[in-house]
Amino acid sequence: MDACKSPQKVDRRVVKTQKAIRQAFRKLASEKGIGKITVSALAREADIDRKTFYLHFPSIDALVEKESNILIERVAQALTAPAGEREISTPQFMRRVLVELKAVTEEDPELYRNVIAKMSIDQMVEALREPVRKAVLAAAPAGFKPDDAAVDYAVRFYIAGTLSIFTEWFTNDRNRPIESIVDVVEQAANERRIIDAV
Repeated sequence: MDACKSPQKVDRRVVKTQKAIRQAFRKLASEKGIGKITVSALAREADIDRKTFYLHFPSIDALVEKESNILIERVAQALTAPAGEREISTPQFMRRVLVELKAVTEEDPELYRNVIAKMSIDQMVEALREPVRKAVLAAAPAGFKPDDAAVDYAVRFYIAGTLSIFTEWFTNDRNRPIESIVDVVEQAANERRIIDAV
């Protein structure tokens, strides 16, 4: 019986250590910026030694890549969350996506502020393009034959527009409820009075 329990204990310790490393990384990224994190500082913050860090990650760059992939996956999920509900309108869809993005960023606002400050919209679009494209195609009706170029343009347009609105709100206007931003965009689009709305 003890032999059966031993691997579970090892797995729990591995998970606990990786969680401590990730939390330390996020804290240091918020305080110093990603480029200034060292293995020594990260190990101190995580209350582990350098050797333990290297048992889990070959380098800081590998940890940064893993964290980036986690962030990209979370944001991609937020961007495609209601994709399966075809009966909702475009404004309802946008509202749900923006509210979901808000929920994701509220988990660690300083980390997302750091990421948004360091990445351009083009870089974000490029990072998110493939996961969002896969989700869109997965939600397409059976037998759908996509025009690859058209899907790519539509996905880029959707991601860039949504992220542009969201990053402007997140960076400059977080005191305003996110839902009111959707109302402004919806009104401007419906009335075709974008210039007058500004």
